[in-house]
Amino acid sequence: DLKEVHHLQFSANYNHMYSDAPATWLSRRQAYSVADFKKDDYKNRREMSADVYYYAVPSDRIRYSSRLYHYRSFSHFSFDEDPGNDSTNINFGKQIVKAYEVSTSRIGNITQLDFSLGQRHYLIAGADLKWDYVLGVPDTYLYGERRVLGAGLYVQDDIKVSQKVSATLGGRFDYYAIIGDVREANFSPKLALLYQAKTNISFRALLAQAFRDPPIAERYIKFTQGSGLSFLPNPNLRSERLALSVELGTKWEPIKGSVLDVSLFYNKYNNLISFQQVSGALEDLTFQVVNLREALMQGLELLYRHRFSDLLSVQLAYTYLDARDISPERFNDALAYKVRHSIGASANTQYRRFSLHAGMRYRSRIEEVFIYPGSEPLAVMVANARLSYRPAEQKTIYLGISNLNNALYEELERYRMPGRNFTAGIDITF
Repeated sequence: DLKEVHHLQFSANYNHMYSDAPATWLSRRQAYSVADFKKDDYKNRREMSADVYYYAVPSDRIRYSSRLYHYRSFSHFSFDEDPGNDSTNINFGKQIVKAYEVSTSRIGNITQLDFSLGQRHYLIAGADLKWDYVLGVPDTYLYGERRVLGAGLYVQDDIKVSQKVSATLGGRFDYYAIIGDVREANFSPKLALLYQAKTNISFRALLAQAFRDPPIAERYIKFTQGSGLSFLPNPNLRSERLALSVELGTKWEPIKGSVLDVSLFYNKYNNLISFQQVSGALEDLTFQVVNLREALMQGLELLYRHRFSDLLSVQLAYTYLDARDISPERFNDALAYKVRHSIGASANTQYRRFSLHAGMRYRSRIEEVFIYPGSEPLAVMVANARLSYRPAEQKTIYLGISNLNNALYEELERYRMPGRNFTAGIDITF
């Protein structure tokens, strides 16, 4: 703290990761087996980030903040680490490229002003600026050198309409440019209403629009060595537009310590970003990232939480999703990799300095994929647990078990997820 009303925070992070490069199975009949020439493939990745955050609260009506951040990463993928091994030697034509590298950096700033206008209006306004640099080589397979500018301005007003009704009205304007190639602008409005019918029950509604700019890789990538898939670049790929988002929901506290939340959602997209096979039946697999003219995602979310005491709390959640391509030339096609049924459950308990978290998630089978049709991942349930001990106020020792039931499953077809694995560590706060 610089003074009583001025605050400055600094954080930095560095990660270095080394692992085998992912590879697909040889076939459905040879699950868990990969080609010999892929067994010396690896990836080496370094990540660095730094963040400076300043905020001030000069009065009970004004708050302003500014965050300056910088992020860098470097990834090296090698596909011929053991050239003396004939089975992995690149010169035998087993793999197209010997190695490739990806470097990225981002510098950005988010500045925001919060201003209270009495008891009925709370205004938020801000600017979001970022500059990206991406280099993927060799550019005959990756996306070459790209520079991207992003700028956004936003404003929001939280309005106290009456004792029981409140509203949020806001909008954001974004400008996006890939220098020398693409320029695009989008406006995203939002209107939200909340009605507090009683102290234990409320109703809400949301009406909004949004967008997503496609990342560099989706526009320009030409080949991925791990999967052996070729891509046809699409520099004319447009922003994905959430043309209409509607949500209706309610929150009810039937008894002390319990909360039931129910919501219905409807999301209609224009130019939804997806993948399309462009190769013929007897040709090598080639895909292109494309815009679907119209798509729909609608469904239901249920959430129940109950705190039995200070020692035990539980949570149950369910989501139903109907996700379809509704473009005029298509008929009720399921969107790839979308999950129709999802269930989650968790419990937390605490005793003195010990705490235990246990959870599970279930998802139904993935109905449609685009890389290897016929290899759709099956339904799965995965359980996790974490035991923590806090010997001091600023120190926590923990042991975690992921995939406790050792489920055999994939999220992406033919890419097996890790089996049962353990994590131990210590968190220290200064």
